[in-house]
Amino acid sequence: MAEHGGNIYKASRISGYCQDKILDFSANINPLGLPFLAREAIITNLDGVVNYPEPGNPRLVSALAGYHGVRDERVITGNGATEIIYLTIRAVNPGRALVLAPSFSEYCRALNTVGCRVEFFQLKEEAGFALDVEGLINRLSDEFHMLLLCNPNNPTGTVVNSDDMKHIIEKAAELGIYVMVDEAFMDFVEDHDKYSMVKCLEDYTNLVIVRAFTKFFGFPGLRLGYGLIGSNRLKLIMENIKEPWSVNFLAEKAGIASLNDVEYIKKTREWLGSEKIYLFKALENMEGIKPYRSSANFILSRILRPGMGAGKLQDLMLQRGILIRNAGNFQGLDDSYVRLAVKSREANRCLVQVLEEILKSEASGDES
Repeated sequence: MAEHGGNIYKASRISGYCQDKILDFSANINPLGLPFLAREAIITNLDGVVNYPEPGNPRLVSALAGYHGVRDERVITGNGATEIIYLTIRAVNPGRALVLAPSFSEYCRALNTVGCRVEFFQLKEEAGFALDVEGLINRLSDEFHMLLLCNPNNPTGTVVNSDDMKHIIEKAAELGIYVMVDEAFMDFVEDHDKYSMVKCLEDYTNLVIVRAFTKFFGFPGLRLGYGLIGSNRLKLIMENIKEPWSVNFLAEKAGIASLNDVEYIKKTREWLGSEKIYLFKALENMEGIKPYRSSANFILSRILRPGMGAGKLQDLMLQRGILIRNAGNFQGLDDSYVRLAVKSREANRCLVQVLEEILKSEASGDES
């Protein structure tokens, strides 16, 4: 299984720190925690777990349709965005697919489960990992059955505007290619309506949009995601092959409540607006590391210190109770890259202090 961020259980065993004492910068979760209305909904509905969830989660579907301004018929719910990714790929059953590199590793794992041939479109470090839209379009051919995009991209944080996305999707439609756009981090993007493809859903039958409650609403442990499907035919296939009751009763209640928590959404945008700037500037002014500009709630950074790889830095940080994401296992990156989540000011200051101390110590040759 691929190594992801957020494994505080393993980190606790290795470091000796209690799980609640570890500062986890490896998982890009909203540090504001569970929304108040979601917590209230879980507590209020706790006794309801003695019953099965309603098949298809119609109340959640209607809430999501209203939230995004789409028809109920376009929405399908899942056990996290990951289920929607795997479900979409099973339904399309592509023989050949194109994936960005670097990008979320589960795309390739899901494609491998259906025996799909995977090819990569490399994002270039010298361009700040920005997508070469025309280059991607020129790479497309009718030999591909599926194109998988992450917007904003994980782990680079780069984002593609909706006009460019339309250009890509329209070219793919001409060639008979399904396009899956993973927007799991879209809610973190400033002016996200300029980048999301939700408003264009009805225009493209080859479009699937993947969304999640995990990151923005801060409850990865409940596992709740959903898909917005442009094709009636594909949606029907997905419903027919989907496992029953994959969304549990409490996750559904928490999801509906979160969509109505206007205050939480407002506070999240205020937090990220200031903290991302703070953390990026701190990293930018630090010797031995190079951060890349991000539109999401994490910052990909390259270690410039000779003899210091991502694995070593991860180990040294964990000895201080801080968990960071070694990004070396992303396709197209090497052991010089780490991904750092944006957290609270207190946590960010701690990260900056410890990281600076370690990089300075390594530069001086002091390994104590």
